[in-house]
Amino acid sequence: MDWVVSSPLVRAVETAEIVAECLAPNVPIDFCDALRPGGSAEALVTFLARQPNRKRVLVTGHEPDLSLLAARLIGAGRHANLAFKKGGCCLVEFDQMPPKSPAQLIWWATPRLLRKVG
Repeated sequence: MDWVVSSPLVRAVETAEIVAECLAPNVPIDFCDALRPGGSAEALVTFLARQPNRKRVLVTGHEPDLSLLAARLIGAGRHANLAFKKGGCCLVEFDQMPPKSPAQLIWWATPRLLRKVG
């Protein structure tokens, strides 16, 4: 994992910190307003493109936006069944930044799984 990007809201930040501490303690964590409720995928991609060497990105945010955002980033569209529970997160990987093709979903985690890992 190269980078953790989180909504700046408290619960998403807590999730990002727990996952980063468990999986990659030295990975940078940044906050992106595009991950607030109602944020746009385009704004998130613009934010991510500022760090072109960071291709494996853990993203934490809020439902229902996070599942729609993840589906959009991996090119799955609105009908993908990527429903996250509150406190969930996902890891996506891009071939390049800024992306010219959809990201690959590496994994997504529920709060229950995160509690077991933590």
